Amino acid sequence: PWRGVSIAIESVPRSVEAGELLEFVVAITNVSSEPIDPQQTCPAYFMNFGESSLAAEAVTSLLNCDAADPQPARTTQRFAMAIEIPLDLGGLDFGAIHWRLEGVADASSDEIAVEPHA
Repeated sequence: PWRGVSIAIESVPRSVEAGELLEFVVAITNVSSEPIDPQQTCPAYFMNFGESSLAAEAVTSLLNCDAADPQPARTTQRFAMAIEIPLDLGGLDFGAIHWRLEGVADASSDEIAVEPHA
């Protein structure tokens, strides 16, 4: 049932300090004509922060499906997310958050400026 979704990262700050917790929102839109019940089939998600989606180890977890409502067709639900930004980014002054659902081709990413740890 999750294959008919599109994913967008929202509410991402334009910059973050290395070592800080980056908080953002993921919007999952059910673009199919069928409802999705997150409490029946709860997918894993993968997110990482780095130069590319392959540059950093991914955090893997389950969506907070217990708090999610059944999702009718053509509606959007939002999930709060957080990931710790590494202290050492190898001299990069930017990085990107990458996010995707298990078994879903659609993914989302957003570039963020990284300021040195004070």
